[in-house]
Amino acid sequence: MSNNVIVLLSDEHSPLCMGNMNHYICKTPNLDKLSKEGTKFSNAYCTSPICVPSRAGIATGLYTFQNKNWDNAFPYEGKNESWAHILNKHGHEAVSIGKLHYKNEKVSTGFSNQLQPMHVINGVGDIRGSIRENPLPREGARKYIDEAGIGTSTYQKYDTKTTQKAIDWLSKKSFKIEKKSWVLFVSYSCPHFPLVAPKKFTDMYPIKDILNPINHDRSESLHPTNQIYADLMGFNPAFTERQIKKALRSYYALVTFVDYEIGKILNYVKQSRLKNNTTIIYSSDHGDNVGRDGLFGKSTMYEESVGVPLIVKGKNFKKNYICKKNVSHIDLYQTILIESGIKKYNKPKDYLGMSLQASLSNRTRKYPVTSEYHATCSLDAITMMVYKNFKFIYHINFKHQLFDLKKDPNELVNLSQNKKYKKIYNLIKSKIEKHINPKLINLEAKNHQKKLIKKHGGRKKILSQGTLGYTPAPGEKPDISSKKKI
Repeated sequence: MSNNVIVLLSDEHSPLCMGNMNHYICKTPNLDKLSKEGTKFSNAYCTSPICVPSRAGIATGLYTFQNKNWDNAFPYEGKNESWAHILNKHGHEAVSIGKLHYKNEKVSTGFSNQLQPMHVINGVGDIRGSIRENPLPREGARKYIDEAGIGTSTYQKYDTKTTQKAIDWLSKKSFKIEKKSWVLFVSYSCPHFPLVAPKKFTDMYPIKDILNPINHDRSESLHPTNQIYADLMGFNPAFTERQIKKALRSYYALVTFVDYEIGKILNYVKQSRLKNNTTIIYSSDHGDNVGRDGLFGKSTMYEESVGVPLIVKGKNFKKNYICKKNVSHIDLYQTILIESGIKKYNKPKDYLGMSLQASLSNRTRKYPVTSEYHATCSLDAITMMVYKNFKFIYHINFKHQLFDLKKDPNELVNLSQNKKYKKIYNLIKSKIEKHINPKLINLEAKNHQKKLIKKHGGRKKILSQGTLGYTPAPGEKPDISSKKKI
């Protein structure tokens, strides 16, 4: 039996920052309720901890090394078939509302309609992030922490409109009896920075109640790749305790704001005739470091950043259940199609995922979950694989990292040099090298990025255009820092 599907996606929501993940202060009452009514996947991961590659992975069910959407200047443009394309072929309606972060509205993405879409700027995106050799620091990144506080940004206004458009669309569907199910993709821009949040949400988080994140003052040294990230993002010197707590207050407030907006949609569905035949999926494109090691933004392989929240409510999912199996955003591809009643279709020949429905059974995942990073503030590729309860982070020119997530969920003890773990270390390392071949993929990504840089006028011209802070909402001027001659 087919169901309608509503996919709710936020931007930069750390999986740890939810009430249903026992966060000490972050309030998400609507997502907590959804979790009780459905299944929470507590070990879910994005394909890459940055927007554009992650969203391409969600669309196609393919990892970054398969999609070739390396960074925020390689937006999805429909080359690899999306689940929306397949729905369309089978006569099902698939509509998006809100942030997509694809190339533009003209490319074929499978959606029959895109309502108030947000795509990469000028159909190009952040080309500066493609400069991987001798990159310059990104001007302006630090200001989003310095300027964290009370207010309303264009992102919140945009997200509020997204909610209303979604409810308007659903209200029309609730009075129709249709032969085929549909999928509605509702995508928010928060809690992505700027870290400005309305007072009613900010007031929920007194500064005095906010705890310091892990290694916020960097009393413990960072892994070299994270140190490079901190240097290039302008996060050195380390933020003061006051700065970090103010930023966290705003971030938590934005998470609660998104929860509030999602709650409006959930309440509408619950009160309509759609409640009995609609599957609801919630996730985020990636997480956020939320002050860990004094870092904000995404781009690391910490659980806070590469992990994602994932909740599914529907007839095929257990109520008030926590699935602890490792799952990936690529699994949404099959999951959505199964829920829509589509059984026969041509899967990508290289599909390495497994439906979330199957994850609830006794089936074993054939390929371990992975994630990659080839983007801004990285000199070489960073590849992550989770295998059982272990996380392996593969670095090209630095020591690898191995964590036992069961014994060490905060990833404080690197076991890569521990002789007791040599066997599991070698096993996962060999799987990564066989599965992805990080060194080869690293060269491929860099070659593509070099060609893109040349196409757009070369390194000097791109650097002179300044640093894009974030993708502007429709009608908003882009936030560009430090336009200057190089």
